[in-house]
Amino acid sequence: MQSQYDELSSDLKEYEVLKSHRPSQINAATLEDLPAALISARIALDLSQAELARRTGLKEQQIQRYEATNYESATLTRLSEIAKALGVRVAETVFLPQARLDRRSFLDRLSTSGISVDWLTSRLLPPELSTPVDEGEQTVEGTDPSVARSISIVERVFGWDADRLMGVDALKLPREAASLARFKVPAHAEGKKLSAYVVYAHYLAMVIANASRDLPLKELDCKPASFLSAMKKTGKNLDLAGVVDYLWDVGVPVIPLNDSGAFHGACWRVSGRNVIVVKQRSLFESRWLFDLLHEYFHSCQSAGESTFAWIEDADLTSTRRVSAEEQAANRFAADVLLGEKAEVLVAECVDLANGNVSYLKRAVVEIASRHDVSQAHLANYLAYRLSLQKINWWGAAGNLQHRENDPYVIVRDVFFKRFDFARLDEVDRQLLRRALTPSENL
Repeated sequence: MQSQYDELSSDLKEYEVLKSHRPSQINAATLEDLPAALISARIALDLSQAELARRTGLKEQQIQRYEATNYESATLTRLSEIAKALGVRVAETVFLPQARLDRRSFLDRLSTSGISVDWLTSRLLPPELSTPVDEGEQTVEGTDPSVARSISIVERVFGWDADRLMGVDALKLPREAASLARFKVPAHAEGKKLSAYVVYAHYLAMVIANASRDLPLKELDCKPASFLSAMKKTGKNLDLAGVVDYLWDVGVPVIPLNDSGAFHGACWRVSGRNVIVVKQRSLFESRWLFDLLHEYFHSCQSAGESTFAWIEDADLTSTRRVSAEEQAANRFAADVLLGEKAEVLVAECVDLANGNVSYLKRAVVEIASRHDVSQAHLANYLAYRLSLQKINWWGAAGNLQHRENDPYVIVRDVFFKRFDFARLDEVDRQLLRRALTPSENL
């Protein structure tokens, strides 16, 4: 009974979303998907079954039976008549046998762009596509439904249509859309992998932004004092869960990703809506919170522009690390977490240690206690400041952290609580759910 109730509730919510947020297109990757797409189109067009019956010359009861059985008994001609009556255009690609795009060749073709096949099959493509293909398996080229669905998904995310995927020209990523050109991502193999992942993350950010139109767009507080004051008024704690929840309150969705490599974080602004991507492999909540506040500061930049992007490379060059924007973002995060006295506390630590790195750990504990601030936050900021002098103190800083709750789970739980998945079509809904699945569970 519960499963039936959940299914009915989901169907009702999807119906309401189609009625209130009319999509520009409804995905039908295969002919099998066409009946459901036609039903969704009728709902989105605010057309009753009676009106559709009138347009087609059928009885209303016949339309009701068709939709109740997902057009099971309808011929292709009848489906075409329904589409014509709805006034919708159906763009369906027919793959000819000579196209030779079976599972293996499809994945091989995608791998030439620098995208890992393991990542593709775990995060992006339909689960059935990851089923191993036996060496002796005879695949009829172009007829595998999983390949057809995969092409539809790949075109959404990377912009490569069937013609491009079946061709021989290099698969070029849409660099401008994700602002890759601005960040001068290298052209070698790792650079290609990074670029592909950034395009994927940017697509997720666009999906989230477009589905979050009902969130308020509040003016962002970009000075530590005003940010702390605004948070205090909400009664939320200055911890990871509290800050993430607060950012959703002011209209900034936050999504966590935990794939290895690529980048540490990003901020994209889509039609005036900021979306923050936090991506850390660290198990320390303090590191996640610092990075989140860092990205929040970037979201304040270029406030008058409807689009904006900032991508944190996992291996920042010295030029990027010492840039004015990066230093300002780090200073903002540190001052929020250390009561607007980050530099003062760092100086006191260095003085107490007499400039000796070996004594800094003990100095951090004492200074943090003296000023009633978190030793984890102070240690992280001190490690960052020392890194600018080419001193690696991150290991010592890690020993001053506390591990209680998984920070990835904290951010993900808030996302599930605040984001309405029913606003998405099935393809984007599955993409987003798989993006939020821990890599070890894939």
